[in-house]
Amino acid sequence: MSIIKKLAGQTAIYGIPSIVGRLINFLLVFLFTEYFSPEIFAAHTEFYAYAAFFLVILPHGMETAYFNFMRKDGDHKSVFTTAFLSVCIASVIFLVLAILFSQGIANFMNYPERAEYVRWFALILAFDAISSLPFAQLRQLEKAKMFAAIRSSGIILNVGLNVLFIVFFPRWFAENEVWFYREDIGIGYVFIANLIASAAMMIMLIPHSIRSLGIFDRELWKSMLRYAAPLILVGLAGIVNETFDRAAMDKLLSTENPKFDIGVYGAFYKLSIIITIFIQAFRYAAEPFFFDRSKDLDAKLVYARVMNYFIWVCLFIALATMLFFDLIAPLAIRQDAYFEHADGIAIVPILLLANVFLGALYNLSIWYKVEEKTRIGAWISIAGAITTIVLLVTLLPNYGIIAAAWTTLFVYAGMAVLSYLYGQKHYPVPYDILKIGLMFLAAFCLFYTDQLLFGSYSVQLVEAVHDFKYFGLKTLTLVGFMAVAYSVVIGFKKA
Repeated sequence: MSIIKKLAGQTAIYGIPSIVGRLINFLLVFLFTEYFSPEIFAAHTEFYAYAAFFLVILPHGMETAYFNFMRKDGDHKSVFTTAFLSVCIASVIFLVLAILFSQGIANFMNYPERAEYVRWFALILAFDAISSLPFAQLRQLEKAKMFAAIRSSGIILNVGLNVLFIVFFPRWFAENEVWFYREDIGIGYVFIANLIASAAMMIMLIPHSIRSLGIFDRELWKSMLRYAAPLILVGLAGIVNETFDRAAMDKLLSTENPKFDIGVYGAFYKLSIIITIFIQAFRYAAEPFFFDRSKDLDAKLVYARVMNYFIWVCLFIALATMLFFDLIAPLAIRQDAYFEHADGIAIVPILLLANVFLGALYNLSIWYKVEEKTRIGAWISIAGAITTIVLLVTLLPNYGIIAAAWTTLFVYAGMAVLSYLYGQKHYPVPYDILKIGLMFLAAFCLFYTDQLLFGSYSVQLVEAVHDFKYFGLKTLTLVGFMAVAYSVVIGFKKA
Protein backbone atom coordinates (compact mmCIF):
# COMPACT_ATOMS: atom_id res chain seq x y z
CA MET A 1 0.00 0.00 0.00
CA SER A 2 2.91 2.36 0.69
CA ILE A 3 3.87 2.08 -2.99
CA ILE A 4 0.39 3.19 -4.05
CA LYS A 5 0.60 6.07 -1.56
CA LYS A 6 3.95 7.11 -3.01
CA LEU A 7 2.50 7.15 -6.53
CA ALA A 8 -0.52 9.09 -5.27
CA GLY A 9 1.77 11.61 -3.57
CA GLN A 10 3.86 12.10 -6.70
CA THR A 11 0.68 12.39 -8.78
CA ALA A 12 -0.52 15.10 -6.41
CA ILE A 13 2.73 17.06 -6.67
CA TYR A 14 2.94 16.76 -10.45
CA GLY A 15 -0.76 17.45 -10.52
CA ILE A 16 -0.40 20.87 -8.89
CA PRO A 17 0.69 22.57 -12.13
CA SER A 18 -1.13 20.09 -14.33
CA ILE A 19 -4.47 20.31 -12.54
CA VAL A 20 -4.21 24.03 -11.91
CA GLY A 21 -3.13 24.62 -15.50
CA ARG A 22 -5.91 22.56 -17.02
CA LEU A 23 -8.40 24.00 -14.55
CA ILE A 24 -7.37 27.52 -15.46
CA ASN A 25 -7.60 26.66 -19.16
CA PHE A 26 -11.07 25.36 -18.35
CA LEU A 27 -11.89 28.62 -16.57
CA LEU A 28 -10.48 30.61 -19.48
CA VAL A 29 -13.36 29.21 -21.51
CA PHE A 30 -15.46 31.69 -19.50
CA LEU A 31 -13.29 34.47 -20.89
CA PHE A 32 -13.05 33.22 -24.46
CA THR A 33 -16.75 32.46 -24.88
CA GLU A 34 -17.67 35.86 -23.44
CA TYR A 35 -15.37 37.87 -25.70
CA PHE A 36 -15.35 35.72 -28.85
CA SER A 37 -18.19 34.34 -30.94
CA PRO A 38 -18.19 30.64 -31.95
CA GLU A 39 -16.88 31.58 -35.40
CA ILE A 40 -13.88 33.42 -33.93
CA PHE A 41 -13.28 30.80 -31.24
CA ALA A 42 -13.05 28.22 -34.05
CA ALA A 43 -9.48 29.45 -34.76
CA HIS A 44 -8.47 28.52 -31.21
CA THR A 45 -10.03 25.07 -31.61
CA GLU A 46 -8.42 24.35 -34.99
CA PHE A 47 -4.90 25.63 -34.35
CA TYR A 48 -4.55 23.75 -31.08
CA ALA A 49 -5.88 20.62 -32.78
CA TYR A 50 -3.19 20.81 -35.47
CA ALA A 51 -0.55 21.71 -32.88
CA ALA A 52 -1.21 18.47 -31.03
CA PHE A 53 0.11 16.47 -34.00
CA PHE A 54 3.43 18.27 -33.96
CA LEU A 55 3.78 17.94 -30.20
CA VAL A 56 4.07 14.22 -30.93
CA ILE A 57 6.34 14.47 -33.96
CA LEU A 58 8.90 16.91 -32.57
CA PRO A 59 9.80 15.00 -29.36
CA HIS A 60 9.58 11.79 -31.52
CA GLY A 61 9.19 9.44 -28.57
CA MET A 62 12.40 10.54 -26.87
CA GLU A 63 10.75 11.12 -23.50
CA THR A 64 9.72 7.49 -23.11
CA ALA A 65 12.98 6.31 -24.70
CA TYR A 66 14.83 8.40 -22.12
CA PHE A 67 13.00 6.69 -19.24
CA ASN A 68 13.61 3.27 -20.76
CA PHE A 69 17.34 3.71 -21.40
CA MET A 70 17.98 5.45 -18.10
CA ARG A 71 17.11 2.21 -16.28
CA LYS A 72 19.71 0.15 -18.17
CA ASP A 73 22.42 2.52 -19.47
CA GLY A 74 25.30 3.43 -17.19
CA ASP A 75 26.07 6.88 -18.60
CA HIS A 76 23.02 8.89 -17.60
CA LYS A 77 24.39 12.17 -18.95
CA SER A 78 24.91 10.59 -22.34
CA VAL A 79 21.34 9.29 -22.41
CA PHE A 80 19.94 12.74 -21.62
CA THR A 81 22.24 14.55 -24.04
CA THR A 82 21.50 12.18 -26.91
CA ALA A 83 17.73 12.46 -26.47
CA PHE A 84 17.80 16.22 -25.81
CA LEU A 85 19.93 17.14 -28.84
CA SER A 86 17.81 14.91 -31.06
CA VAL A 87 14.71 16.86 -30.07
CA CYS A 88 16.48 20.22 -30.40
CA ILE A 89 17.63 19.48 -33.96
CA ALA A 90 14.16 18.27 -35.00
CA SER A 91 12.58 21.39 -33.49
CA VAL A 92 14.91 23.82 -35.26
CA ILE A 93 14.34 22.15 -38.65
CA PHE A 94 10.58 22.26 -38.11
CA LEU A 95 10.69 25.91 -37.05
CA VAL A 96 12.57 26.99 -40.17
CA LEU A 97 10.24 25.09 -42.50
CA ALA A 98 7.07 26.32 -40.76
CA ILE A 99 8.16 29.95 -41.02
CA LEU A 100 9.17 29.60 -44.68
CA PHE A 101 5.83 28.02 -45.65
CA SER A 102 3.59 29.85 -43.16
CA GLN A 103 1.43 31.48 -45.83
CA GLY A 104 0.74 28.19 -47.60
CA ILE A 105 -0.19 26.55 -44.28
CA ALA A 106 -2.50 29.44 -43.42
CA ASN A 107 -4.19 29.11 -46.83
CA PHE A 108 -4.74 25.38 -46.27
CA MET A 109 -6.39 26.06 -42.91
CA ASN A 110 -8.68 28.71 -44.49
CA TYR A 111 -7.01 31.53 -42.59
CA PRO A 112 -5.18 33.22 -45.49
CA GLU A 113 -4.92 36.57 -43.71
CA ARG A 114 -3.50 35.01 -40.52
CA ALA A 115 -0.12 33.61 -41.52
CA GLU A 116 1.28 35.13 -38.33
CA TYR A 117 -0.78 32.58 -36.36
CA VAL A 118 1.22 29.83 -38.05
CA ARG A 119 4.54 31.47 -37.21
CA TRP A 120 3.54 31.99 -33.57
CA PHE A 121 2.46 28.38 -33.23
CA ALA A 122 5.69 27.17 -34.83
CA LEU A 123 7.62 28.97 -32.08
CA ILE A 124 5.29 27.63 -29.36
CA LEU A 125 5.74 24.06 -30.61
CA ALA A 126 9.52 24.38 -30.89
CA PHE A 127 9.86 25.80 -27.38
CA ASP A 128 7.55 23.16 -25.88
CA ALA A 129 9.34 20.30 -27.64
CA ILE A 130 12.76 21.49 -26.52
CA SER A 131 11.43 21.76 -22.95
CA SER A 132 10.02 18.23 -22.97
CA LEU A 133 13.32 16.43 -22.22
CA PRO A 134 14.37 18.73 -19.35
CA PHE A 135 10.91 18.23 -17.85
CA ALA A 136 11.26 14.46 -18.33
CA GLN A 137 14.61 14.59 -16.55
CA LEU A 138 13.06 16.34 -13.56
CA ARG A 139 10.46 13.57 -13.40
CA GLN A 140 13.14 10.88 -13.63
CA LEU A 141 15.14 12.49 -10.84
CA GLU A 142 11.91 12.87 -8.83
CA LYS A 143 12.41 16.63 -8.60
CA ALA A 144 8.68 17.11 -8.52
CA LYS A 145 8.81 20.44 -6.69
CA MET A 146 11.09 22.02 -9.29
CA PHE A 147 8.90 20.56 -12.03
CA ALA A 148 5.81 22.02 -10.37
CA ALA A 149 7.43 25.42 -9.79
CA ILE A 150 8.46 25.88 -13.43
CA ARG A 151 5.15 24.60 -14.79
CA SER A 152 3.23 26.81 -12.37
CA SER A 153 5.26 29.88 -13.35
CA GLY A 154 4.43 29.30 -17.00
CA ILE A 155 0.75 28.86 -16.19
CA ILE A 156 0.56 32.03 -14.12
CA LEU A 157 2.30 34.01 -16.85
CA ASN A 158 0.03 32.59 -19.55
CA VAL A 159 -3.17 33.34 -17.63
CA GLY A 160 -2.04 36.81 -16.62
CA LEU A 161 -1.21 37.71 -20.20
CA ASN A 162 -4.54 36.32 -21.45
CA VAL A 163 -6.45 38.55 -19.05
CA LEU A 164 -4.21 41.53 -19.86
CA PHE A 165 -4.47 41.14 -23.64
CA ILE A 166 -8.15 40.21 -23.91
CA VAL A 167 -9.78 42.18 -21.09
CA PHE A 168 -7.65 45.22 -20.31
CA PHE A 169 -5.82 46.11 -23.53
CA PRO A 170 -9.07 46.65 -25.49
CA ARG A 171 -10.29 48.99 -22.73
CA TRP A 172 -7.05 50.92 -22.43
CA PHE A 173 -5.96 51.19 -26.05
CA ALA A 174 -9.13 50.86 -28.17
CA GLU A 175 -9.10 54.57 -29.00
CA ASN A 176 -5.34 55.14 -28.74
CA GLU A 177 -3.02 53.51 -31.22
CA VAL A 178 0.08 52.00 -29.63
CA TRP A 179 2.73 49.85 -31.28
CA PHE A 180 2.22 46.81 -29.01
CA TYR A 181 -1.56 46.47 -29.41
CA ARG A 182 -3.68 45.87 -32.50
CA GLU A 183 -7.39 45.33 -32.09
CA ASP A 184 -7.61 43.20 -35.25
CA ILE A 185 -5.33 40.51 -33.76
CA GLY A 186 -8.24 39.44 -31.56
CA ILE A 187 -7.96 35.82 -30.46
CA GLY A 188 -4.38 35.85 -31.70
CA TYR A 189 -3.44 37.35 -28.35
CA VAL A 190 -4.30 33.99 -26.78
CA PHE A 191 -1.54 32.49 -28.95
CA ILE A 192 0.89 35.30 -28.09
CA ALA A 193 0.32 34.69 -24.37
CA ASN A 194 1.05 30.99 -24.88
CA LEU A 195 4.18 31.81 -26.87
CA ILE A 196 5.60 34.07 -24.15
CA ALA A 197 4.83 31.50 -21.42
CA SER A 198 6.45 28.64 -23.39
CA ALA A 199 9.57 30.71 -24.01
CA ALA A 200 9.79 31.61 -20.31
CA MET A 201 9.58 27.96 -19.21
CA MET A 202 12.27 26.94 -21.70
CA ILE A 203 14.56 29.69 -20.42
CA MET A 204 14.02 28.53 -16.81
CA LEU A 205 14.97 24.97 -17.78
CA ILE A 206 18.13 25.86 -19.74
CA PRO A 207 20.55 26.19 -16.75
CA HIS A 208 19.60 22.75 -15.41
CA SER A 209 19.85 21.25 -18.90
CA ILE A 210 23.30 22.70 -19.54
CA ARG A 211 24.63 21.20 -16.31
CA SER A 212 23.30 17.79 -17.39
CA LEU A 213 24.90 17.71 -20.81
CA GLY A 214 27.44 15.03 -21.67
CA ILE A 215 28.44 13.35 -24.93
CA PHE A 216 26.11 12.69 -27.83
CA ASP A 217 26.28 8.94 -28.48
CA ARG A 218 25.42 8.14 -32.09
CA GLU A 219 24.97 4.40 -31.53
CA LEU A 220 22.82 5.05 -28.48
CA TRP A 221 20.77 7.50 -30.55
CA LYS A 222 20.10 4.80 -33.16
CA SER A 223 18.98 2.40 -30.43
CA MET A 224 16.74 5.04 -28.91
CA LEU A 225 15.21 5.81 -32.30
CA ARG A 226 14.49 2.14 -32.93
CA TYR A 227 12.74 1.95 -29.58
CA ALA A 228 10.92 5.26 -30.04
CA ALA A 229 9.83 4.92 -33.68
CA PRO A 230 6.76 2.80 -32.91
CA LEU A 231 5.92 5.21 -30.08
CA ILE A 232 5.76 8.04 -32.63
CA LEU A 233 3.13 6.05 -34.49
CA VAL A 234 1.36 5.41 -31.19
CA GLY A 235 1.41 9.11 -30.41
CA LEU A 236 0.31 10.20 -33.87
CA ALA A 237 -2.47 7.66 -33.92
CA GLY A 238 -3.50 8.84 -30.47
CA ILE A 239 -3.61 12.43 -31.66
CA VAL A 240 -5.68 11.38 -34.66
CA ASN A 241 -8.14 9.85 -32.23
CA GLU A 242 -8.05 12.89 -29.96
CA THR A 243 -7.97 15.87 -32.32
CA PHE A 244 -8.61 14.79 -35.92
CA ASP A 245 -12.31 15.53 -35.43
CA ARG A 246 -11.63 19.22 -34.78
CA ALA A 247 -8.94 19.47 -37.44
CA ALA A 248 -11.14 17.84 -40.11
CA MET A 249 -14.47 19.47 -39.35
CA ASP A 250 -13.82 22.45 -41.59
CA LYS A 251 -13.37 20.07 -44.53
CA LEU A 252 -16.02 17.46 -43.66
CA LEU A 253 -18.98 19.25 -42.13
CA SER A 254 -21.79 19.91 -44.58
CA THR A 255 -23.44 22.67 -42.54
CA GLU A 256 -23.83 26.22 -43.80
CA ASN A 257 -21.37 27.62 -41.26
CA PRO A 258 -18.71 25.02 -40.27
CA LYS A 259 -16.79 27.58 -38.20
CA PHE A 260 -19.83 27.94 -35.93
CA ASP A 261 -19.99 24.16 -35.42
CA ILE A 262 -16.25 23.99 -34.75
CA GLY A 263 -16.44 26.78 -32.19
CA VAL A 264 -19.37 25.12 -30.40
CA TYR A 265 -17.69 21.72 -30.42
CA GLY A 266 -14.45 23.20 -29.11
CA ALA A 267 -16.21 25.04 -26.27
CA PHE A 268 -18.23 22.04 -25.06
CA TYR A 269 -15.25 19.75 -25.59
CA LYS A 270 -13.45 21.86 -22.98
CA LEU A 271 -16.09 20.85 -20.43
CA SER A 272 -15.19 17.20 -20.95
CA ILE A 273 -11.46 17.60 -20.27
CA ILE A 274 -11.93 17.65 -16.50
CA ILE A 275 -10.97 13.97 -16.46
CA THR A 276 -7.91 14.56 -18.63
CA ILE A 277 -6.66 17.02 -16.01
CA PHE A 278 -6.32 14.10 -13.61
CA ILE A 279 -5.02 11.76 -16.34
CA GLN A 280 -2.22 14.13 -17.28
CA ALA A 281 -1.11 14.54 -13.67
CA PHE A 282 -1.22 10.76 -13.23
CA ARG A 283 0.86 10.15 -16.37
CA TYR A 284 3.64 12.48 -15.25
CA ALA A 285 4.08 10.44 -12.08
CA ALA A 286 3.14 7.01 -13.41
CA GLU A 287 5.46 6.62 -16.40
CA PRO A 288 8.76 6.70 -14.47
CA PHE A 289 7.06 4.86 -11.60
CA PHE A 290 5.94 1.98 -13.84
CA PHE A 291 9.40 1.62 -15.38
CA ASP A 292 11.11 1.66 -11.98
CA ARG A 293 8.74 -1.00 -10.63
CA SER A 294 8.88 -3.25 -13.71
CA LYS A 295 11.58 -5.54 -12.28
CA ASP A 296 9.88 -6.06 -8.90
CA LEU A 297 8.30 -9.43 -8.22
CA ASP A 298 4.95 -7.85 -7.36
CA ALA A 299 4.98 -5.36 -10.28
CA LYS A 300 1.94 -6.81 -12.03
CA LEU A 301 -0.10 -6.83 -8.85
CA VAL A 302 0.83 -3.18 -8.27
CA TYR A 303 -0.21 -2.26 -11.82
CA ALA A 304 -3.57 -3.96 -11.27
CA ARG A 305 -4.17 -2.12 -8.00
CA VAL A 306 -3.23 1.17 -9.60
CA MET A 307 -5.81 0.55 -12.34
CA ASN A 308 -8.56 0.01 -9.79
CA TYR A 309 -7.86 3.25 -7.95
CA PHE A 310 -7.46 5.08 -11.24
CA ILE A 311 -10.85 3.98 -12.61
CA TRP A 312 -12.44 4.87 -9.29
CA VAL A 313 -11.21 8.48 -9.49
CA CYS A 314 -12.00 8.88 -13.21
CA LEU A 315 -15.57 7.65 -12.84
CA PHE A 316 -16.10 9.88 -9.81
CA ILE A 317 -14.97 12.94 -11.80
CA ALA A 318 -17.16 11.98 -14.77
CA LEU A 319 -20.22 11.36 -12.61
CA ALA A 320 -19.77 14.59 -10.64
CA THR A 321 -19.46 16.58 -13.88
CA MET A 322 -22.58 15.01 -15.36
CA LEU A 323 -24.65 15.40 -12.18
CA PHE A 324 -23.93 19.12 -11.84
CA PHE A 325 -23.70 19.91 -15.54
CA ASP A 326 -26.84 22.10 -15.38
CA LEU A 327 -24.87 24.48 -13.19
CA ILE A 328 -21.44 24.15 -14.81
CA ALA A 329 -22.35 24.71 -18.46
CA PRO A 330 -24.01 28.15 -18.23
CA LEU A 331 -21.24 29.39 -15.96
CA ALA A 332 -18.47 28.18 -18.25
CA ILE A 333 -19.95 29.11 -21.62
CA ARG A 334 -21.08 32.70 -21.50
CA GLN A 335 -22.68 33.51 -24.86
CA ASP A 336 -26.12 32.14 -25.63
CA ALA A 337 -25.03 31.53 -29.22
CA TYR A 338 -23.08 28.43 -28.12
CA PHE A 339 -26.26 26.86 -26.71
CA GLU A 340 -28.18 27.37 -29.94
CA HIS A 341 -26.52 24.30 -31.43
CA ALA A 342 -28.74 21.26 -30.92
CA ASP A 343 -25.87 18.85 -30.19
CA GLY A 344 -23.56 21.07 -28.14
CA ILE A 345 -24.64 19.86 -24.71
CA ALA A 346 -25.20 16.27 -25.82
CA ILE A 347 -21.54 15.64 -26.64
CA VAL A 348 -20.28 16.21 -23.08
CA PRO A 349 -21.41 12.96 -21.35
CA ILE A 350 -20.20 10.96 -24.35
CA LEU A 351 -16.77 12.58 -24.28
CA LEU A 352 -16.47 12.21 -20.51
CA LEU A 353 -16.98 8.46 -20.82
CA ALA A 354 -14.56 8.37 -23.74
CA ASN A 355 -11.90 10.00 -21.58
CA VAL A 356 -12.37 7.37 -18.88
CA PHE A 357 -11.49 4.71 -21.47
CA LEU A 358 -8.57 6.85 -22.63
CA GLY A 359 -7.22 6.86 -19.08
CA ALA A 360 -7.63 3.09 -18.86
CA LEU A 361 -5.76 2.78 -22.15
CA TYR A 362 -2.79 4.71 -20.74
CA ASN A 363 -2.61 2.26 -17.85
CA LEU A 364 -2.96 -0.77 -20.10
CA SER A 365 -0.21 0.43 -22.45
CA ILE A 366 2.50 -0.14 -19.85
CA TRP A 367 2.92 -3.80 -20.89
CA TYR A 368 4.33 -3.09 -24.34
CA LYS A 369 6.61 -0.35 -23.03
CA VAL A 370 8.29 -2.40 -20.30
CA GLU A 371 8.41 -5.47 -22.58
CA GLU A 372 9.79 -3.32 -25.44
CA LYS A 373 7.02 -4.54 -27.74
CA THR A 374 6.16 -1.03 -28.86
CA ARG A 375 5.34 -2.25 -32.36
CA ILE A 376 2.23 -3.98 -31.06
CA GLY A 377 1.21 -0.77 -29.33
CA ALA A 378 1.75 1.05 -32.61
CA TRP A 379 -0.51 -1.36 -34.48
CA ILE A 380 -3.26 -0.96 -31.89
CA SER A 381 -3.02 2.81 -32.18
CA ILE A 382 -2.93 2.71 -35.97
CA ALA A 383 -6.06 0.55 -35.98
CA GLY A 384 -7.75 3.14 -33.78
CA ALA A 385 -6.61 6.02 -35.99
CA ILE A 386 -7.86 4.34 -39.17
CA THR A 387 -11.19 3.63 -37.49
CA THR A 388 -11.42 7.27 -36.39
CA ILE A 389 -10.76 8.60 -39.88
CA VAL A 390 -13.19 6.19 -41.55
CA LEU A 391 -15.99 6.92 -39.08
CA LEU A 392 -15.51 10.68 -39.20
CA VAL A 393 -15.35 10.80 -42.99
CA THR A 394 -18.47 8.65 -43.15
CA LEU A 395 -20.52 10.17 -40.34
CA LEU A 396 -19.54 13.83 -39.93
CA PRO A 397 -21.15 15.06 -43.17
CA ASN A 398 -24.49 13.44 -42.27
CA TYR A 399 -24.69 13.66 -38.48
CA GLY A 400 -22.50 16.61 -37.53
CA ILE A 401 -20.56 17.08 -34.32
CA ILE A 402 -22.43 14.40 -32.35
CA ALA A 403 -20.83 11.84 -34.67
CA ALA A 404 -17.39 13.07 -33.61
CA ALA A 405 -18.22 12.45 -29.94
CA TRP A 406 -19.55 8.93 -30.53
CA THR A 407 -16.54 8.12 -32.72
CA THR A 408 -14.20 9.17 -29.91
CA LEU A 409 -15.97 6.93 -27.41
CA PHE A 410 -16.12 3.92 -29.74
CA VAL A 411 -12.44 4.15 -30.69
CA TYR A 412 -11.07 4.67 -27.16
CA ALA A 413 -13.15 1.81 -25.80
CA GLY A 414 -12.08 -0.46 -28.66
CA MET A 415 -8.40 0.36 -28.23
CA ALA A 416 -8.59 -0.29 -24.48
CA VAL A 417 -10.11 -3.71 -25.14
CA LEU A 418 -7.45 -4.55 -27.76
CA SER A 419 -4.62 -3.43 -25.49
CA TYR A 420 -6.02 -5.52 -22.65
CA LEU A 421 -6.35 -8.66 -24.82
CA TYR A 422 -2.83 -8.39 -26.26
CA GLY A 423 -1.44 -7.51 -22.86
CA GLN A 424 -2.91 -10.62 -21.28
CA LYS A 425 -1.16 -12.67 -23.94
CA HIS A 426 2.30 -11.09 -23.69
CA TYR A 427 2.42 -9.60 -20.16
CA PRO A 428 -0.59 -10.78 -18.13
CA VAL A 429 -1.59 -8.37 -15.38
CA PRO A 430 -4.34 -9.58 -13.00
CA TYR A 431 -6.82 -6.77 -13.66
CA ASP A 432 -10.15 -7.53 -12.02
CA ILE A 433 -12.47 -6.86 -14.95
CA LEU A 434 -15.57 -7.88 -13.02
CA LYS A 435 -15.04 -5.35 -10.27
CA ILE A 436 -14.01 -2.61 -12.69
CA GLY A 437 -17.18 -3.39 -14.61
CA LEU A 438 -19.19 -3.04 -11.41
CA MET A 439 -17.84 0.47 -10.93
CA PHE A 440 -18.87 1.40 -14.48
CA LEU A 441 -22.31 -0.12 -13.89
CA ALA A 442 -22.77 1.74 -10.61
CA ALA A 443 -21.82 5.07 -12.22
CA PHE A 444 -24.19 4.48 -15.14
CA CYS A 445 -27.13 3.45 -12.95
CA LEU A 446 -26.71 6.42 -10.64
CA PHE A 447 -26.46 8.81 -13.59
CA TYR A 448 -29.58 7.28 -15.17
CA THR A 449 -31.44 7.58 -11.87
CA ASP A 450 -30.48 11.25 -11.70
CA GLN A 451 -31.85 11.73 -15.22
CA LEU A 452 -35.18 10.21 -14.17
CA LEU A 453 -35.39 12.46 -11.11
CA PHE A 454 -34.31 15.75 -12.64
CA GLY A 455 -34.73 15.26 -16.37
CA SER A 456 -32.14 15.71 -19.10
CA TYR A 457 -29.72 18.60 -19.26
CA SER A 458 -31.00 22.12 -19.79
CA VAL A 459 -29.09 25.22 -20.82
CA GLN A 460 -30.54 27.29 -18.00
CA LEU A 461 -29.32 27.58 -14.45
CA VAL A 462 -31.43 25.53 -12.09
CA GLU A 463 -34.16 27.85 -10.81
CA ALA A 464 -34.07 26.55 -7.27
CA VAL A 465 -30.31 26.91 -7.05
CA HIS A 466 -30.48 26.72 -3.26
CA ASP A 467 -32.95 23.84 -3.30
CA PHE A 468 -31.81 21.21 -0.83
CA LYS A 469 -33.48 18.51 -2.90
CA TYR A 470 -31.37 19.36 -5.95
CA PHE A 471 -28.02 19.55 -4.21
CA GLY A 472 -28.82 17.04 -1.50
CA LEU A 473 -29.87 14.22 -3.81
CA LYS A 474 -27.04 14.81 -6.26
CA THR A 475 -24.53 14.87 -3.43
CA LEU A 476 -26.02 11.68 -2.00
CA THR A 477 -25.68 10.14 -5.46
CA LEU A 478 -21.95 10.87 -5.45
CA VAL A 479 -21.62 9.54 -1.92
CA GLY A 480 -23.42 6.39 -3.02
CA PHE A 481 -20.97 5.88 -5.86
CA MET A 482 -18.02 6.43 -3.54
CA ALA A 483 -19.41 3.79 -1.17
CA VAL A 484 -19.81 1.24 -3.95
CA ALA A 485 -16.40 2.01 -5.45
CA TYR A 486 -14.74 1.88 -2.03
CA SER A 487 -16.15 -1.59 -1.47
CA VAL A 488 -14.90 -2.69 -4.88
CA VAL A 489 -11.37 -1.31 -4.44
CA ILE A 490 -10.91 -2.57 -0.90
CA GLY A 491 -12.29 -5.94 -1.92
CA PHE A 492 -9.76 -6.05 -4.76
CA LYS A 493 -6.98 -5.17 -2.37
CA LYS A 494 -7.78 -8.11 -0.10
CA ALA A 495 -8.08 -10.52 -3.02
